[in-house]
Amino acid sequence: MSSSGHETLIRDLTAAAVHYCSTGALIPGGGTITLAGATDHARTTADIGSVRLCCPFPEPAALGKAGEVGAGLLTALRFDSTIRSAAMVPCSPSILDVAERILLDAAEYDRHGTPPGISTMDWGTAFCCREGVPDLIYDRSADPFKIVIFAERPMDVVDEIIMLSRRSTNIEL
Repeated sequence: MSSSGHETLIRDLTAAAVHYCSTGALIPGGGTITLAGATDHARTTADIGSVRLCCPFPEPAALGKAGEVGAGLLTALRFDSTIRSAAMVPCSPSILDVAERILLDAAEYDRHGTPPGISTMDWGTAFCCREGVPDLIYDRSADPFKIVIFAERPMDVVDEIIMLSRRSTNIEL
């Protein structure tokens, strides 16, 4: 991937992170949101950029440090090349009620079904994407509970997080 593609990705991740922090949306208690984005034709984690949404000042976006959410994004890209961004959001399982109310397509996997030698995130993402990439995936048995939100652009993912946050009155993200 060209350096201009990497620069564009870092700029897009940074803009989305600044937007998130400027809205006053809730940050999940006890956890940090990791936002990731893929360059065009991403094939390895070196082509995945990420930023941790630590408000009021997000950490600098960087390539190759997306971890688990980056692995999930690479797997989702195999199923739909338009999905170029994802975020891992630690939250309460009650957020699934909010997701259902706002008509997000959610899919569940069970980490206990992961075959030996395969990353749980890779397998879980592939399992959930068999019929298309959903808006979010989750493993109800994970501790702490986390969802992974997928969208075309980092700003789209952040907008979904903000919408979930604003609609989740009286529940703990």
